[in-house]
Amino acid sequence: MCRVLAGLLAVVLVVGLSSGVAHAEPIYLGNLFDDDVTVNPSITLAEAVATDTYKALADTNDLGVDTVKAGGMHVATALSTAGVQFDFSVGVGGEDSTSDGMANDGIGTRGPIRTTGAGWVDDSPPVLPNEKVEEGIGVHANRFVTFDLDEIRTAGNLTGDLWFLAEGAVNDSAVDRMSGAGAIHTVALVSDDNGVLAGYVNGQTVAVSESAGVWTFSGTVPAKLNGFGGPLSANFNVVLDESAKYLTLAITGAGDGINTDHGAFVDARLVQVPEPSTFVLTGIGLLALGWCVRRRK
Repeated sequence: MCRVLAGLLAVVLVVGLSSGVAHAEPIYLGNLFDDDVTVNPSITLAEAVATDTYKALADTNDLGVDTVKAGGMHVATALSTAGVQFDFSVGVGGEDSTSDGMANDGIGTRGPIRTTGAGWVDDSPPVLPNEKVEEGIGVHANRFVTFDLDEIRTAGNLTGDLWFLAEGAVNDSAVDRMSGAGAIHTVALVSDDNGVLAGYVNGQTVAVSESAGVWTFSGTVPAKLNGFGGPLSANFNVVLDESAKYLTLAITGAGDGINTDHGAFVDARLVQVPEPSTFVLTGIGLLALGWCVRRRK
């Protein structure tokens, strides 16, 4: 009987687990920065994610990229082509000036993402080669990029909810400088065509509100990430249900100037949430398999 049951369980587990694997393939968002849909309009999400050009800059022609903003974050600015306005000067210290760019795996035109907390000195023997070290999106404050989640879903034939996962961190190039260490806020905003659905600062949920057509953070904002004395990083774990149309990732200068404000969203990725049936099938299979093993002892 157990042999027959074991065979059936194998089928159940394969169906359940393979379904989960299909939904759990990570979509590394920085990898989309080298996929111009005006040049290759038929590119699939899988093809876009498979490319990983070091220091590719974010551009609105890239697959899934809706808006790219550089500087000017001291006043209300549109998060997306939908026109929803957000003022980053409130709570997170968005400023007018910026430097360099927003790039895949690098801090704009500077060196790579590396977030060990060790820091480095520019004129020392090279601590880092001019090549990829960590996966993610590197940003010099004050900048943001907004991803069109519907475009990503369509390109990948995705359904259901998504998770956004990342570590927001001070880059090593901004750590342990007594004069000019980086200080930043890492921000994620979820929105649709009508407004902001949720806001996160340094991985924590922070309330948002709207006044006269402009959205701001209205809740208590956590302490800034600080390259001289810390904290240095925070984890984002954001559920994006089907009502979420846009995901905005921003790094602000925290209101104290932008000198060496180098930050990163390390391993910034979307993962599709497995359907509930996946968990049910897999759970039933594992429970039944445990019963069978105990019967044979």
